[in-house]
Amino acid sequence: KIQSQLQKSGDPVLLGALLDENHQMLKAAGVSSASIEKVLSVSKKAGALGGKLIGAGGNGGAAIVLCLEKDAKKVCAALKREKYSFVPVEFARVGAKLEN
Repeated sequence: KIQSQLQKSGDPVLLGALLDENHQMLKAAGVSSASIEKVLSVSKKAGALGGKLIGAGGNGGAAIVLCLEKDAKKVCAALKREKYSFVPVEFARVGAKLEN
């Protein structure tokens, strides 16, 4: 679903909503945790567009959170205030390529 919808628009707001939608399915399946829910809540309040748990879930786990570059410092600061670890990443502008 994500790939088919985003190939048409490239819309980060839509991607955030789709991440949230997927996370709600995972939460309903019982694989989220209180700490993941708090990470996502803190991130959204700070300006993130969406997010979801990644990995196995359960007690702990990890999440991916999407935000615009202009909001990244606010989201990172909010997570840091709550004592969460994070690693900022960026989408590559060019895919993998073979160099000679």
